[in-house]
Amino acid sequence: MKFTVSLKSLFLFFLSSLTIGSTKAYGAAGLPDLSEVKNHSACKLDVESCKAEYPISNAQFPFYISKGQGKIDKVIIVIHGTDRNATDYLRDFITSNDSETTLANTLVIAPHFLQVDDQHSAQELSWVHAWENSWKFGAKSESPAAVNSYAVIDQLVKSADISLHPKKIIVMGHSAGGQFVQRYAYGSQVRKGIQSSLTYVVSNPSSYLYMHDERWLDNKWIQPLVQSCPDYNLYIYGPKGRNDYFAGLSDSKMESNYLQNNVFYLMGTNDVLTEDLDQSCGANLQGVNRITRAKNFFQYLNSYYPGQTHQFLMVEGVGHDHVKMFSSEEFLKILNK
Repeated sequence: MKFTVSLKSLFLFFLSSLTIGSTKAYGAAGLPDLSEVKNHSACKLDVESCKAEYPISNAQFPFYISKGQGKIDKVIIVIHGTDRNATDYLRDFITSNDSETTLANTLVIAPHFLQVDDQHSAQELSWVHAWENSWKFGAKSESPAAVNSYAVIDQLVKSADISLHPKKIIVMGHSAGGQFVQRYAYGSQVRKGIQSSLTYVVSNPSSYLYMHDERWLDNKWIQPLVQSCPDYNLYIYGPKGRNDYFAGLSDSKMESNYLQNNVFYLMGTNDVLTEDLDQSCGANLQGVNRITRAKNFFQYLNSYYPGQTHQFLMVEGVGHDHVKMFSSEEFLKILNK
């Protein structure tokens, strides 16, 4: 089942094309009418029936969506991992939380970033496999149009704000989705154009984007030899050579923007295994496993940006498990903050 766009949405889509800058103006009102969105319990039973399509740059972007029974005051956009299993992420998120109480006033959106060899229609956006052009890191789609993956989330956030006027919007991701959100938060300035409060949640990512040359090695900040690790300060691990989503943002503006965004880091203390861990040289300089890399990055924030307000929350006894992270008390604190 695919939702159609209402006349009101079409009008807002047209209006947005006149008022939003051309570089990222893909439309800002493409969510289905709330009356057409199935509730959480229905999506648990048949998640495929909760698929929708977002009109963007003469193409379609697929996502899955469900709602609570009450008046919507929170919107959660949950980014899937490397497996691109958006259906699992929607179903797992609403199943791991009590949708009748915790999510009663919540709309949940699970974007689906397709790769070119995934099964999809010719109208749906898809990205190539190569990591440097991956959806994970803000590259443009390969077909049928060139749309930056971070810009897609900007538009979903704008749409939720325009259509629903929620008190809070949360953009969160686990694993590869956590990598997505962490880099996205450096460049996203969408908070400036919306009325809702906006929160980013980075959960158990494999690596981080640093803005300085130094890394925490031998219990101190030192600058590694580029000859021994050529990629360590290139995007995605550092700021050099970043893609066009960050165009117009100098290093200092990127830093300032990141610190102004409301970011939480939600980490499982037992996320120590190296299976599916990025083990490139640039990633390994950040630490031996995900929890160590998280602690090192948070130490970096506190060392280089004294007084910064990002928050680091530890989920005790949990490893690389998105279901347990979603249902943790620490996440509920973020949800209800």
